Amino acid sequence: MMISETHGNQSKILTIESLNRRIIAIKYAIRGPIAIRAAEIEQQLKKDDHNFPFDHLIRANAGDCHASGNQVPITYIRQFIAGCSYPPLMETPDFPLDIKCKVESLLSACGGRSLGSYTEAPGIFTIRQDIADYIHRRDGHPSNPEDIYLCDGVTNGIRTVLKLIMNNDLKKPSGVMTPIPQFPLYSATLSEYGIYEIEYYLDEDNNWEVNMEELEKALNKEKDNCVPRCIVVINPGNPTGKKRFSIKN
Repeated sequence: MMISETHGNQSKILTIESLNRRIIAIKYAIRGPIAIRAAEIEQQLKKDDHNFPFDHLIRANAGDCHASGNQVPITYIRQFIAGCSYPPLMETPDFPLDIKCKVESLLSACGGRSLGSYTEAPGIFTIRQDIADYIHRRDGHPSNPEDIYLCDGVTNGIRTVLKLIMNNDLKKPSGVMTPIPQFPLYSATLSEYGIYEIEYYLDEDNNWEVNMEELEKALNKEKDNCVPRCIVVINPGNPTGKKRFSIKN
């Protein structure tokens, strides 16, 4: 609530009518009505007098393996994070030598040997070097750590790239081709940024493959409404599970 200096009356500043219309238009199915209803049912299941013919829910909306109990936490990652966060742990015999070496390598690259110190904008160099070395081993092609930019999760990486490709044409919005079906992050982010979504449908009868004719059809249909800038190919496919796309064309 806020007091108006002019009239002295109270008025709501944030309402559905005053909110950013792009935010209201965002649809994020895996966090939508079904997930909200599931949370309500979970609270009701905690009561002894609930009327449901079951005692627990299995959430399948986000593919959370840890929450479903089907994936044991990876010890290596947790030991590494613990060692970097509290280095005295490395003085105990409870941690293997390879963990201690990795912790030492990272802390040596941090200002003040602290994980909480500020880093270079693209990320800690030694991590980018490790990634470049891995790409070289995996693909047989040299990789430059200076061309690698670290992000705090894939979501922010995708959002950063989408912001970079937006054009400055005030008459037409940027256009991005996105697969259907797709993970809702893309359509939600495009809506938030005011980017025009060019939907192309994956070929369900051909194991959810990308079809060149469908791409051309979708592009020709929408290119007058926007300035096409890029195409999204989710590999491996999400949510289809397609493992490898034939994208040579």
